Amino acid sequence: MPTVTASRPHKAAILAALGAFNVGDGTRPPGVGHDTDPFTPYAVAYSLNDLDRTGPLRDGQADVTLVFQLTSVGITEDQAGTYRDAIRAALLTATLTVAGRHINRIELGVGGAVDRDPDESPPLFYAVDEFHVLSTPDP
Repeated sequence: MPTVTASRPHKAAILAALGAFNVGDGTRPPGVGHDTDPFTPYAVAYSLNDLDRTGPLRDGQADVTLVFQLTSVGITEDQAGTYRDAIRAALLTATLTVAGRHINRIELGVGGAVDRDPDESPPLFYAVDEFHVLSTPDP
């Protein structure tokens, strides 16, 4: 029977690894952003599509590269960029723990510049990073 690798436990591991940061699961975490004075930066984690599924002939989907997006938000361009850089450093050096899985590596995929969101008042700045998590079954 082929392996079905769920992205949810991997995302939970990312959120745990970033526990020192204000990171929401698909939404802005409570008590940050415009809810605070001064503005508290935050990030939002999203699960994206799987990038690749491979494996031995007996289980061609055992190895998977899962893709996650982290969007860092700040009240200034510098605040959003600084928060993004801190999250990058933390996640790229993190050891993720997922039951029954071995995380071989975490890579920075697409990393974007800091952009301004004019629809917010006052305007916010955000930076979007994509991370690739290579996960294989425990040996």
